[in-house]
Amino acid sequence: MVGLVGGPVLGGALIAWFWWGAVFVINVPIAALAVAAALTLMPESKGPWRKADPVGMARVGARAQIVTGLTVMAAGFALLAVATPARGLAFPLAGLLLIGAGGGTAMPAAIAALMGRVPAEHAGVGSALNDTIQQMGAALGVAVLGSVLAAGYGAAMPATAAAAARRSIADALAAARLTGDPTLAEAARDAFTAAMSSAFAISAAGALAAAVLALIVLRDGRTPAAPHPTTTDAPERELAPAPSTTTDTPEREPAPATRS
Repeated sequence: MVGLVGGPVLGGALIAWFWWGAVFVINVPIAALAVAAALTLMPESKGPWRKADPVGMARVGARAQIVTGLTVMAAGFALLAVATPARGLAFPLAGLLLIGAGGGTAMPAAIAALMGRVPAEHAGVGSALNDTIQQMGAALGVAVLGSVLAAGYGAAMPATAAAAARRSIADALAAARLTGDPTLAEAARDAFTAAMSSAFAISAAGALAAAVLALIVLRDGRTPAAPHPTTTDAPERELAPAPSTTTDTPEREPAPATRS
């Protein structure tokens, strides 16, 4: 959580002080240190080999809850995509509320679906897989959407603007203040709004595609009720021999004959 909160702040500071590539370069020594520490300090752990099941592992869970949450998130991104300065804060506020509500609905159900299918002896592996997927999604999302935003902003800026103004809205607004050119500031704001709309539209499409995929792939798993034992399921018991109802009397020897 510290990285998710502090990362954007540090990234903004690096962009302001250096250039946009600094947010990626700073991760190189950190990643190298993490790899070296893992190789030297982390003990080896290995679970029993299991056949890969990338689809079947997630075929249980609250499918309706996941699909609904992702759809609500897509609606929130769509509202942000059509937000403009003229429409005020209503659209951004509603969009952010929908994104938060949708994420809070879909994510716990997705995690429960994953962990519910992992055997108890592999709970650590399942938790690690869940964390890895979340971290990869956050990193790739920032990289892809950031690239879309930067490319869209530069493409929407006038060709007559300075290179620094086409690279960053902060530089464009600073140049507009220095030169007293309100046209440059207005063009920068319009370009940034258009680029943000494109990024949010892609996010909405991605969330909606994930909802459709969840609707197709996921299955609501229900544990079948245990069958009631029947007479045929019970093990056959050997019947003990019935006790005899007659009393066995010892045979008597014939009495010796008497002489007359």
